[in-house]
Amino acid sequence: AQVVLHPLTLVNITDHYTRRNFDAKGADTQKRVVGLLLGEQSDKKIEIFTSFEAMFDDEDGKGNHANLEVDFIKRQKEQFAKVYKTFDLIGWYITGSGLTAEDIAVTHNQVRENFCESPMIMVVDTNPPASVHSLPVYIFESVIKVDKGDISVSVTKTKYTVESEESERVGIDTAMQVDFLGEENPT
Repeated sequence: AQVVLHPLTLVNITDHYTRRNFDAKGADTQKRVVGLLLGEQSDKKIEIFTSFEAMFDDEDGKGNHANLEVDFIKRQKEQFAKVYKTFDLIGWYITGSGLTAEDIAVTHNQVRENFCESPMIMVVDTNPPASVHSLPVYIFESVIKVDKGDISVSVTKTKYTVESEESERVGIDTAMQVDFLGEENPT
C-alpha cells in the first residue's frame, strides 16, 4: 500500500514533544511521547492526516514504558469521530531513536487489541545522528503471521511520501508567520 503522511501530523507530534520536554528555562528532558494516528485507509492507500496525544503510565519517568490509558483514548477517538467522520484510528506514534521490544510488546499490542487490527507505527527521531540528511521520521507496518494457530506480530519499515492539500499549506504557512506585535519577551 502507498503510505501518505500529511504535515499536520508532524506539527502535532513536535508540539506534543516540545510541551512535554522543554521547561521554562529551555532545558530538554528527552522524554518520549506517545499518541495515536488518524487517517483514511483503502486497499491501495493509507493517508495519515492528523494525530492526538495519548495518556500512558510512565513507570521509569523517562517514557520508556508506555502502557496506554485505553479508556482515555476511546473517549478521544469518539470526539474526533464527531468532527472527522471519515477518519479511522490507523496506528500510533512515539518519539525517540527507534522502537524497542517493549514498544512492540506493550504499546503496539494494546493498540492492536483495542483499536485496529494492523496498526501503523510512526517513530519521530528527536535526536537523529548528524549523518541523517532527510526527515527523521520512520513508518512501520504491522506484519501478522499465523502458523498452526499461533499468531505472531512483527513490524517492518515502509516507505512513505509527504503530501499536503492547499488548505493544509495555507494553515501551516499562516501559523508559522504569526507575529506577536506588542509583546515583549521576558528576560
